[in-house]
Amino acid sequence: MSNREEWIKHWAGHWKLLNNSHLGYQYTKLLKKSLGYGFDRAIFISHSGYSTCYLNAGNYKKFSQYLADKIVTNKRQLLHWTQDLIAKTDQILNFINVTSRKKTIDAEDYNKFVKYLYEYCVPHRVVKVVVDSLPPAKYKEFLPQLQKARLYAEPVFAETEKFMELMAKQIATKTRYKKEHVLYVTREEIDQYWKTGNLPAKKELASRYKSCAIIYRNGLVQLKVGRDSDKFEKSIEKTGEEIKGQPAFPGLVKGKALVILDPKESKGFKKGDILVTGMTRPEFLPLMRKAAAFVTDAGGMLSHAAISARELKKPCIVGTKYATRVLKDGDSVEVDANKGTVRKI
Repeated sequence: MSNREEWIKHWAGHWKLLNNSHLGYQYTKLLKKSLGYGFDRAIFISHSGYSTCYLNAGNYKKFSQYLADKIVTNKRQLLHWTQDLIAKTDQILNFINVTSRKKTIDAEDYNKFVKYLYEYCVPHRVVKVVVDSLPPAKYKEFLPQLQKARLYAEPVFAETEKFMELMAKQIATKTRYKKEHVLYVTREEIDQYWKTGNLPAKKELASRYKSCAIIYRNGLVQLKVGRDSDKFEKSIEKTGEEIKGQPAFPGLVKGKALVILDPKESKGFKKGDILVTGMTRPEFLPLMRKAAAFVTDAGGMLSHAAISARELKKPCIVGTKYATRVLKDGDSVEVDANKGTVRKI
């Protein structure tokens, strides 16, 4: 994979290798089957339960434009996609609600979950991505409808994680593996487990949990673990002193930066501080209400941070790629969400 390629951080959060493996299939194969266009390349890098998704910048732009062209020429297509997202959200949440009450999640439950997850994925990805390529007039016209569907679908993130965690806990009890390691299998390996009851070696899964990368490129899949993963990450992770992203809500503020990847570990965050993170989720809201501004590595105009910023009317810059690497806790910074820049002062 060429070091010259430009990568964007599409999302970041507490997802595991199994989630990433499913998403890799969705991005590179399922979208093409369903929409006629998708991603040729996708990378998922994970460290101790926290993952980042990278997409090729040029590929992302073309995909977003492909979707935008469809709804600009045919408004009914927008209605179809947003209504489909709402319907598929109800479907998977209802299934999780019922199935999670069972004493044991079996192979049939898991396969239904995957089916509903894949059906949800297509309209969700469309709604999240299409907004980034709409012309200004259409952006203003379509944003309320897109945002409404996106907010309706927000609970799926947390609920699918809970379902996976519950399944992992049950498998861990049977196999005497650590729960956090069970979710570091691939989609093919979990299918094999349901057939044979066997998982990869404990040592292998422990290594993956610590550091791994799963790479999708032109139909091929490659898994790197440990030092190989770390070396690969360095080859695609470019940083610099200039921090620049997409303004999600305008404003200019100064304050103390705090880098927080897990809202449960946010002691010391005070009113007026600048929240710097990979990407926000609903559990970040108490911090966001106290923050003077938000800065994220990943996300676009329909990311949780962007939507929340518009609701809270607080300056926000998304998609900076590496703010969490450049900024340190306690740095005095100026967030210029009019220009989309962050600088140390």
